Amino acid sequence: MAEDDRPGLANQALLNKIDKLRELNAKSIELPQLVVVGDQSSGKSSVLESLTGFSFPQAPGLCTRYATLISCRRAPEKHVTVLIIPRSDADEAVEGRLRAFKRSISNLTNEALVRIIEEANKVMGIRMTADDTEPSLQTFSEDILKIEISGPEQEHFTVIDVPGIFRVPSPPLRIATLLCRTIILAVLPSNVDISTQETLKMAENADPDGMRTMGVLTKPDLVTEIATQDAIKDLILGKRNQLRLGYCVIKNRSADDQQSTISDQLAQEKAFFNRSTWRQVAASGRCGIGSLKNRLSDLLMDISKKEFPHVKADFARRLDQCRSKLESIGPSRTEQSSQRIFLGKMASKFQAITQCALNGYYDSEIVFTEVPSLKLITKITKMNEKFANDFWRKGHKRHFSSNWDDEGEKMYKLTENNDNSMPFEDLLQNYPELHDIIDTDKYQCPKPKAFNDDSIMDHIERVLH
Repeated sequence: MAEDDRPGLANQALLNKIDKLRELNAKSIELPQLVVVGDQSSGKSSVLESLTGFSFPQAPGLCTRYATLISCRRAPEKHVTVLIIPRSDADEAVEGRLRAFKRSISNLTNEALVRIIEEANKVMGIRMTADDTEPSLQTFSEDILKIEISGPEQEHFTVIDVPGIFRVPSPPLRIATLLCRTIILAVLPSNVDISTQETLKMAENADPDGMRTMGVLTKPDLVTEIATQDAIKDLILGKRNQLRLGYCVIKNRSADDQQSTISDQLAQEKAFFNRSTWRQVAASGRCGIGSLKNRLSDLLMDISKKEFPHVKADFARRLDQCRSKLESIGPSRTEQSSQRIFLGKMASKFQAITQCALNGYYDSEIVFTEVPSLKLITKITKMNEKFANDFWRKGHKRHFSSNWDDEGEKMYKLTENNDNSMPFEDLLQNYPELHDIIDTDKYQCPKPKAFNDDSIMDHIERVLH
């Protein structure tokens, strides 16, 4: 397919639906997504800039402390919207404050974007410098900063940038949390030993079989040794790699080149890979940002189409669960009469469950399947059996025979415990209100004295005299 004929980096309507679900905070339901991960010095920002055409602002203390969702959309007018998607466990007050943050600008400058991101950091409570000693501030956040870029030249594209690998304790969003609907784009510098890269090791934890991970090699212009160049070529050509999606290589903009446009960078990259050193792999379709975008287009399209029916099914199940819970709550009860009727029904239901628990009619109420420890008559029977067994073993003061199995017909056997019931101690801990109606004092039953050489008749004679 020619590059001009490609449909963009996924079907627009489909991606819009997925982004809307993510913005509405889908919580535990995983959505198809493309996630870019990499070390702080891996060239990840340059990869994201090449993919999205969005230049990330450079400012002291502005390094990523949370996941950033970059969404590109084609639109007649050029503008950028920045908002915050709250974490799934945020309380109502925090969620309201985070969702209230929304900034839109049409004239995008580095200074304006830096100012907006700094405002977002304050709303999320991010500690940006060592001088921030406020205890409520946090180094990392599980909230997501969404940057929506619209314009007539934008391709439809969505990518998530997760925090780089910091040399400090545990960022909150770990690669290991990425599941089966996530494509992992692992950004790796070419001028270091790939086998030692922590990014690749962490991606392997989330994708042990390497089925959903693509390696992106950066900074090939810094590779001068022939052996290292050959090793990079082998990775690109698939001669030695464990990633099913393989590797691509792109050339980053140099650190001192801050003036060149995207078109200039693409021209420089094409000229670089046309050199004799890299010409062998240039024909593989895995060199340059254009080739990378084409591959991501196919991958994102495939996973979106494949997983979206499953996503719909997950949401349908969740919706049914919510409806069932709402139906169990019943209609609104604002009047005292309706409240009394409801409490009366609750009391009657409790009485019915208690009666079933005492009579052993466990099949009539689903609560006994959900909470086996409520099977009261079974509990009482087991307690009686245990008491009878203890009494048979320890009820006498001393053994009458060395072979103490001869002293009774048989041991009282306990009923097999196959109901996975909760012990009374745990039950009382979970329901402290039961302390007033359950006697928790355990009876003490010391062991009988061991048999000795004295006969039982000698023992009786001593007792009588």
